[in-house]
Amino acid sequence: MKKHFIRLATLSCGVFLMASFVHPFSKWMIWQYVLRNQEKLTAYAQNVIDEQPLNPKYYNGWRVYYYSENMVEFCTSSFGLTPSTTYKGFYYSADDLPHGFQNVPVDFHETENGWGWTELVGDNIQYTERITLNWYWYEAKF
Repeated sequence: MKKHFIRLATLSCGVFLMASFVHPFSKWMIWQYVLRNQEKLTAYAQNVIDEQPLNPKYYNGWRVYYYSENMVEFCTSSFGLTPSTTYKGFYYSADDLPHGFQNVPVDFHETENGWGWTELVGDNIQYTERITLNWYWYEAKF
């Protein structure tokens, strides 16, 4: 049993490390990816807006969600179990305005580098920063 657990743990760590190199999870890597692929990503996001899919799509292994003609969200990572989950990724903002996670309207306050939101009663938070024209990075914790 112990030997089986060690093999499973080793395999899990290996898969996680491989996924980390294949899919950019860090903020810096997401920013670099968007900047390098902005034209292709914009065309893809506009296509998603035209299609208006009801279910998530996938791009580069990431879940992609359509929420409105103003927003397409790319979820690059999610970690944790409800009620304590962190989501990270980036999104296309057709109106070039910051949007709340899953396009939920929130009252952002400006910060030095972006926009933040903290739930008045509870511990939910969101933070977003503009990467470039129409593209934003986000982190949301619930």
